[in-house]
Amino acid sequence: MSPCEQETVERRSANYAPSIWTHQFIQSQTSEYLDEKYVERAAKLKERVRGLLVQKEGTLLLDQLELVDVLQRLGLSHHFDHEIHEILSAFNQKHHNNDMSLYQASLLFRLLRQQGYPISQEIFKGFMKEGQFEERHREDPKGLLSLYEASYLSIEDEEILDSAKVFSTLHLNKYLNNGDDEKELPLHWRVQRVESRRFIDAYEKRLETKKTKNSCEVEEEEEEEIIILELAKLDFNMMQAIYLKELKEVSRWHEEIGLGEGMGMGSCTRSRVAEGFLWSVGFMDQPQYEYCRNIISKISELIAVIDDVYDVYATLHEAQILTDAITRWDVKAVEEEGLPTCVKVCLLALFNYVNLIAYDVLKQLGINVLPYLKKAWADIAKSYLVEAKWYHNEQKPSLDEYLENGLVSIGAPVVLIEAYIAMASVAATNKEMTTAKMLEDLEILVENPEIVRYSSIICRLCDDLGTSSDEMERGDIPKAVQCRMNDTACREDEAREFIRGLVEENWKKMNGCALVGGNSSHFPRDFVTTVLNLPRTCLLFYRHGDGYGRPEGTTKQHISSLFFRPFATALP
Repeated sequence: MSPCEQETVERRSANYAPSIWTHQFIQSQTSEYLDEKYVERAAKLKERVRGLLVQKEGTLLLDQLELVDVLQRLGLSHHFDHEIHEILSAFNQKHHNNDMSLYQASLLFRLLRQQGYPISQEIFKGFMKEGQFEERHREDPKGLLSLYEASYLSIEDEEILDSAKVFSTLHLNKYLNNGDDEKELPLHWRVQRVESRRFIDAYEKRLETKKTKNSCEVEEEEEEEIIILELAKLDFNMMQAIYLKELKEVSRWHEEIGLGEGMGMGSCTRSRVAEGFLWSVGFMDQPQYEYCRNIISKISELIAVIDDVYDVYATLHEAQILTDAITRWDVKAVEEEGLPTCVKVCLLALFNYVNLIAYDVLKQLGINVLPYLKKAWADIAKSYLVEAKWYHNEQKPSLDEYLENGLVSIGAPVVLIEAYIAMASVAATNKEMTTAKMLEDLEILVENPEIVRYSSIICRLCDDLGTSSDEMERGDIPKAVQCRMNDTACREDEAREFIRGLVEENWKKMNGCALVGGNSSHFPRDFVTTVLNLPRTCLLFYRHGDGYGRPEGTTKQHISSLFFRPFATALP
């Protein structure tokens, strides 16, 4: 008998489908791409590509920038961090040539802003006349697309970039078809690993087209591209093998603790091992973050199950008891009357895992991070209780009230605290960060600084845009869309347009925080990137509906392509 089969209380149901990716399926998957022969080949290819980067120093501006851009989009740039930093740092320090084309200027602007360099929007003034972009640029599709991508790295009060977005969006329409990747989502909003998979395919097609045109001989540039493509495919497959090994471990943990479908809550809770792991890869995809992905995958699952307990399964009285227990961080709460056994199982699983994280840090570094973890979990539990009260009392919060609570209940702040502790623990262990610095940052993070707030709000809004229709059908509290409709008596399409505007507004604010010299400069650059990756991953799941609760569509495709389906390769 499962922990809650004896229950007689009438419970709601979210009608969540069972997981697509079973434990047995995950454990049955294999990959050979960590074998020595592939590791050796990849090492040789990396040195050849590194030679290309060094070779291009002092060459044409466009050559250097395009190579950096290609390596980033193929997911290879982390192998060449030093070389790329040197190139971009040099461009940031030198005077920008007025003879640059719109394409070059836009590419330079985007690459520098992506790395946090506060390059000025004034770089685009030479392409404008009387405050507007010159009409001649309408006939430059390559320049327009580059300008469009650059405009999404704008911060607040950058009118030139606002004009750039309007101008490029308007005139790109005649060059792009509906469904084109460029039109669907700007680069700055995409998940790196998913973009890498897509771009490797696009890069190969482009190379094949060149070969067809120049069938008689292979030019030097094409030889370089062949090397880069081989490395991109091989590196992708090697990272896929690493991810598969990690996913198997997370799946074993899930089976051992018995969260989700085996708890007796029926379709009230989501059992989403592979989807939770996809979240972690969206945050931090590089090989050195294995420990971080392990933690975030498990934390994501705990958040999902506990969120479902509050949203769907628990009575208001049970939600209050659960909140009190998490706030006190009291293991004895599992002995109290008033909580179903399956909820006690959730509670004990949470305490055990979070305490284990704190234990590992204390043992390794000699510092106690448990107070920060406890506060983050108390905050999210309290936010869940607020929403439970809204539901049971049939309250309709204003949009402002909803977002102030929702930026916490979305789970972003607690995930980012956990992610920071994981990343900083690795850095401190490797003597790349002091424990004093780690504790100093945690004191700031636990209060939800601006960059965390903006990232969290974007996540909440994107989640609501994708899931509110399903959630309204099962009688949930009003989401951001419905709150806007209640506040202003507007139509749903108008409310959705307003919410999309809030997403762009908060993304600008987050971009500003992320610049070097911004108010998040005290955090490690890798962590700032992780904060930016959070809403990107949220968009990945919720842009086409509820890709976490009902992951049969694009989420299924992403999981298959990133974890189970390698590129075809052949060693020479």
